[in-house]
Amino acid sequence: MKNFILAYLCLLLSFSLNSCSLDIKSENEFSDPYAITNPEVARELLASIYHMYPQYQYDLSLLSDDFYSTYAINQSSDVRNYYGWRGREMSLFSSDMWTNYYSTIAICNVLIERIPLINTSYESEKKKLDEIEAEVNILKAMCYFDLLRLFAPAFSSTEDQDGIILKNNFELDFPRRSSIKESVEEIKKLLLVAVNVENNPSKVTWLSQCAGFYLLAELSLYYQNFDDAIKYAHKVLEKYPIENISENNYNNLWENAHSEERIFAFSLSDPYYENIEYSKEDGDIFYISDKLSFEHDDYRRHVSTITHTYTLNTGTQKKVNLLGKYNKLNKNDEGIKYLNRMSVEGVYFILLESLASKKDATAMTLLNNYLQARGIKPIAEVLSNSELINAILKYKHIAFVGEGERYYDLKRTGCDNLVRCTLFGENEESVIRASDYRWTFPIPRSELKYNPNVTQNRGWSI
Repeated sequence: MKNFILAYLCLLLSFSLNSCSLDIKSENEFSDPYAITNPEVARELLASIYHMYPQYQYDLSLLSDDFYSTYAINQSSDVRNYYGWRGREMSLFSSDMWTNYYSTIAICNVLIERIPLINTSYESEKKKLDEIEAEVNILKAMCYFDLLRLFAPAFSSTEDQDGIILKNNFELDFPRRSSIKESVEEIKKLLLVAVNVENNPSKVTWLSQCAGFYLLAELSLYYQNFDDAIKYAHKVLEKYPIENISENNYNNLWENAHSEERIFAFSLSDPYYENIEYSKEDGDIFYISDKLSFEHDDYRRHVSTITHTYTLNTGTQKKVNLLGKYNKLNKNDEGIKYLNRMSVEGVYFILLESLASKKDATAMTLLNNYLQARGIKPIAEVLSNSELINAILKYKHIAFVGEGERYYDLKRTGCDNLVRCTLFGENEESVIRASDYRWTFPIPRSELKYNPNVTQNRGWSI
């Protein structure tokens, strides 16, 4: 049966990669519609969905202000142009993302449609199916949420702008783009169904009820419902309190070991983040921006950074911080077991920003509690509300450098213009303003060609 599942996926992906990403034929043309007959087979298909989920942490980090480039970037014009926000390279990346996310959603829909057809004889089987259904709903919601943040404008009061295509049936159709508001409502609906199931899997690589609450908090922050963001963040922190934040747990977060800070991570079997490395001797193509620095007593710097010295054309030496995290495992020839997606640190920053946005006085106290947990001196001076939010975003940037989060935060908040620099950050080369249309990726040409009801995003050529 496992071979059937894999063959089924290969056929579906082969078809979707050679046509409109939503133009997928009826499942009857690929397989027996009653092949998924029990919880074990359903779990196998679910495992395949986890495995095919698109991962773009590195790619999105390059589009933010996480990194400066080194001489090695000149070895690839494609990488240099992508880092410089060139339209052609961003369009190619956009097409890849769109296809991979909607292919994943298509398989989610297969499983969602099949689950009600599975007959169960025992309560234990029914419970297993309920858990599988909850997990696939979260996976689908995650796909939609990623797509919304990538292919729709930043959320604002104009929530009737075009969002994403909501694809809820495994059949051929040509849907329009739903509005941002409709897209948010659909994602929230999927998550609310999922968190109604008490699901606490033994493996951190399966999505839990707590992971559903995490995504609800993250989604609520995105559409500026701070009350809901606070409510759902507290739901997560009931099980993953700030006491979980410790040096040992942080170190384990970036090793192939159990960490009480890790809420959910994708299981990896293939190399990841290796494209940042030029060579073990000559360093990497990118290093952590000089504007980002871990404080001396912040124990994370020993794991998150690697010290390296470059010789510049002037003959002078420049000591920089290369990215640690996944990159360090690659340099040590160790396989990466976990790709972290949800952590205690992440939900804490959702809570902090939401409280600060509501001008809640407890935000400052909680921020200092977090800093002390990381070995950082607390903030002594009194900050204005805007200064506090900026401080929270600054500390979050340091915490999640190299994990793609900064791109989403820059787009969501519109707080800074993004500066692209020459090699080693020496000079300003260009500025990507908060209003730049390229923050919203283009709808791929293949989608526009096959679906007459889809509109292109502002600024991009049809």
